[in-house]
Amino acid sequence: MSSRPPPRVGDRALRASEAPATCTIMALAAAEPTPALKNLRVQQAYFSAEAAEVFSVGAGAFEGRGEGEQQEFALLYEALLESEATPRESPDRPEAKWEAVSAIGVVLEVSVRSHDPGVKLDVFSVAAAAQLGLAEAHFKTTVLPSSVPALADVVPRAGDLDLESYARLMDGIAAVKDALGNPNLIPEVYLRPARLEDPQGDLERGRTLAFAVRQVAEHNPLQTALESAREKSLDPTVVELVYRALWPDLRVDLAPPEEVVAEAKSWLAEV
Repeated sequence: MSSRPPPRVGDRALRASEAPATCTIMALAAAEPTPALKNLRVQQAYFSAEAAEVFSVGAGAFEGRGEGEQQEFALLYEALLESEATPRESPDRPEAKWEAVSAIGVVLEVSVRSHDPGVKLDVFSVAAAAQLGLAEAHFKTTVLPSSVPALADVVPRAGDLDLESYARLMDGIAAVKDALGNPNLIPEVYLRPARLEDPQGDLERGRTLAFAVRQVAEHNPLQTALESAREKSLDPTVVELVYRALWPDLRVDLAPPEEVVAEAKSWLAEV
């Protein structure tokens, strides 16, 4: 039995795609006590195109439909020093569950249109793909607190993502991280999603998860699994996330190595 846990696609990556975050910022009222900022959160998450549209995540829509097969999605990168989270609900969308934190730091949102199914689902890989013409990507940033222009000015605010802009973004984000310990910074409230209640969607994602693990167990390369997923109307993005969870050094055109196949088989035997 494998000591490594099952692929955790259902925890953060799928939670994010079910209920992507939106950078809703509200200034703390002066009379309210400032919560203690105890948690350092540096995290990246993936959001499906449909969920990104519903929750207004990303850096804006693309013009036109583009050519050939393509995939649209959004990424969210957070580097925040934050308080404990408080549950929130939306009166307009009761199925959407949110959490609020008081935070300082930076949030980066990226909208992506990929023309290559092999593009990895992280900001650097998207920037590299855009540099090579394999994807289009736009970004925008939010710096907390927004009341300190000098802090906001160190991070590019919006633009097209490529390797050059990625380098500027990382330099700016590093500068903001260095300032997190400044006692003069007053945190602001940041809302992020906790989950989206969607029983039918949960069932479909579970089916796709099991399909993807089975594809790994059968020695199928990711390219083969993606083609089969599309034929069965399953979400190819979930399939790729499962492959990358089981096989961090993924090669899309090669069959999984024996140790990865063994882990997939072990996971299937336990469910």
